[in-house]
Amino acid sequence: MRTDSEIDALFGLLRAVKRAYHAEIQRLGIDLAPMHLKVLRMVKHRSGCTAQDMAAAFGRDKAQIARLVQSLLQMGYVRRVANPNDGRSQLIELDSAGEDVLTKTASIHKRVVALMTDGVGKKDQAAFFATARQFQENLARRPSRSR
Repeated sequence: MRTDSEIDALFGLLRAVKRAYHAEIQRLGIDLAPMHLKVLRMVKHRSGCTAQDMAAAFGRDKAQIARLVQSLLQMGYVRRVANPNDGRSQLIELDSAGEDVLTKTASIHKRVVALMTDGVGKKDQAAFFATARQFQENLARRPSRSR
């Protein structure tokens, strides 16, 4: 019979990854939350991105995304532009300061993965990440009742 230890291990891993990620951001002297960087990366890699697009991609409430975008606007990392395809929405684009932050933080993913996988063989790493992706896909197929 399964116990809560599997879930405890997963939540523990998620917390540890978030702490490591945040520590790396702070080490670089950048005062942003990991979710801010996630938004900036999406804006960079997806031209024509709206807050609604981000909410759908991240599985977050649009109000949460709106607050993140607003804070990035105030810090000068992004700007809003008219959406030529929909007059009711605006596109979010990177400003040069946002580009600079993404350049400075590009190494964070690699560093956190390196810290996490220290002492773990390449085959075990590949198996872990493949399994993690399968877990994510399995859960994504299940309808959520709380949103």
